[in-house]
Amino acid sequence: MSSDFNPGKNDQLDFVKDEVQSARTGFGLLLLACFTMGQSIAAFSRIPGTAGAFFVIAQLFCLIANAWCYEAFVQSTGKPDLIGITLPVTIQLIWFCVTIVATFRWRSKGFDAVTSQPGVGILYRWMPDYGLTKVNLASDLVLGVPLVAICFLLDSPILGYWFLAATFALVFTHLWMDWIERTELQRIKNASRRAQQWSSRLKRSQWS
Repeated sequence: MSSDFNPGKNDQLDFVKDEVQSARTGFGLLLLACFTMGQSIAAFSRIPGTAGAFFVIAQLFCLIANAWCYEAFVQSTGKPDLIGITLPVTIQLIWFCVTIVATFRWRSKGFDAVTSQPGVGILYRWMPDYGLTKVNLASDLVLGVPLVAICFLLDSPILGYWFLAATFALVFTHLWMDWIERTELQRIKNASRRAQQWSSRLKRSQWS
């Protein structure tokens, strides 16, 4: 019998592959949830029309999720926020329409954002020399932190915790995107270094 045939070992390998795939799927869903929830803040901390289609659509799903979670908590606790949910949802819906109009306006000028483009932060004008990830993070925090404080000061803890969770979700996604950018940059540098090494070896072999 071939030594490669080992049912126990094959089962273990299949189990590990399944676990890795499950972990990837779970992490992907977590990222999707964080990107979507973060639109409660990111939708307002980006220059309208600069975000890709994914984030524009995510605004609408975030609006629905915000209203559903608020109503669920009110039914559970029996105590609505002083601000209520009508005002935030109305503002988000109006801003969603503004974003759609701005997106078509940018496209008419020749700017077409990539689908996964998170948009350009409102602080870009004052931070042009910083990377987009840092500009967007700063824009999110400048808007998110005061918004959380205002909700709690106005006796609206449900909205306060929602925006607090959205702020943490944005920080998490920014850290992840920064890690992806650094990893990709390092991969390019390593590839360039290996190409230079092979080029040097080839030149030496030709002269030897």
